Amino acid sequence: MQRWRVPIAAMVLVVTTTAVAQEARDAGTPPPIAEDPRPEFAERLTTLDLDDPRGVLRLAQWAYGRGLLDEADALYRRVLQLRPGDEAAYHDLWHLSRGRELPRESESLEKARTRVPDTFRELETRRYVILSDADPGWLTDQGQRLERSYEQFVRFVNRSGVRAVPPRHKLVAVVFNQRSDFQAFAKRDGTGGRIAGYYRQPEDRLVFYHVESNENVAAARAELDRSLSEIDDLYKASRRAGSVGQRADAAAMRAEMTRRMDRWHQRAGAVDEFARQQSISVTVHEAIHQLMFHTGVQSARVQHPLWLSEGLATMFETDEPHLPFGPRHDYAPRRIGFYAIADRDLIVPLRSFIGATPQQLTGTPAATVVLYHQAYALVSWLAVHEKRGFAEYLRRLNDLPAGVPSASTQLATFEAAFGDIERLERRWLRHELGD
Repeated sequence: MQRWRVPIAAMVLVVTTTAVAQEARDAGTPPPIAEDPRPEFAERLTTLDLDDPRGVLRLAQWAYGRGLLDEADALYRRVLQLRPGDEAAYHDLWHLSRGRELPRESESLEKARTRVPDTFRELETRRYVILSDADPGWLTDQGQRLERSYEQFVRFVNRSGVRAVPPRHKLVAVVFNQRSDFQAFAKRDGTGGRIAGYYRQPEDRLVFYHVESNENVAAARAELDRSLSEIDDLYKASRRAGSVGQRADAAAMRAEMTRRMDRWHQRAGAVDEFARQQSISVTVHEAIHQLMFHTGVQSARVQHPLWLSEGLATMFETDEPHLPFGPRHDYAPRRIGFYAIADRDLIVPLRSFIGATPQQLTGTPAATVVLYHQAYALVSWLAVHEKRGFAEYLRRLNDLPAGVPSASTQLATFEAAFGDIERLERRWLRHELGD
């Protein structure tokens, strides 16, 4: 029999009836506490066949009813390994997660610690540990956005029928203050290109950098500084002209200074908004990638289509994280981008799009733009208007043999869940474009 470890945590015994235990499970909290149940749990564990899902489920429910949340969590996950469709285990595991504090330490965190400089601090939220050298105030905002991403992800799971399991431990993020440090780190991770962030699945960590070191933001800020210096020079010149009696010249310079200052404030506001939008959307986008894989919506065993992975992440992008976001809430930059590629007849036919390789979808910068906007529109629509088929499609993908599915397998899996691809494409485009 394969060895499988169940943690024995320092918890306490609960004397309760079956009805009280069930009520506690429904509330997501353990029932009242009495004496230590660990010796009896250890004894029951020695006689348990860990390959028997019914027996494992019974012990999980027994442990949960007595407040052994870590042990129950591990046993419920074992049930779902043996029997992925077990509704009782799935239901109880999510309820248990409401009252269980996620473990801080994990293999992901240990690996991240070995990769970052000693100067990095650790910020902890309810569900995340963030390693960073960025400004603590800005980092606190990012932590709140990560938490909002988790909340909206769970909201989506609850409404969509998509299967996911709660996080095993606190999720790990590495955030750099400087883009150059981020790029060096990404290169060591085997990730390159002009990216603002990424999720590294083998190590289960997301990585991004402070938006103020984004090259576009930095260039815009530098231009604003130059403009402000010119305005200051104009102000000094007007003072000199006034001091020698050149009142008309001084007045003209002050008027020009006012016009330039108005334009400066407009440009500064636009740069601030762009930076804010980028900061939020990148954080949310990468957080969703991590949640999709960590919770099992996407399996690491099988290479999921790139269009699907990016569609899942882009459909959660937002610049208003205090409001609900996800596939039922349009994100204007993506929606406008999709209309732009539609107007230029750049939408890729779905029979080509669905089975395309990452190389085919990102062969040029223009193709990459099409990928992200089309994936956003398609996956959002499937998640909302083909909800049952969408959940079935994700399950079918996860059940494929490990590795990289062929294009024909990708198409067959898609049509098994959604039906004829051309018929679905017509419905999708009619809804999106009114054609």
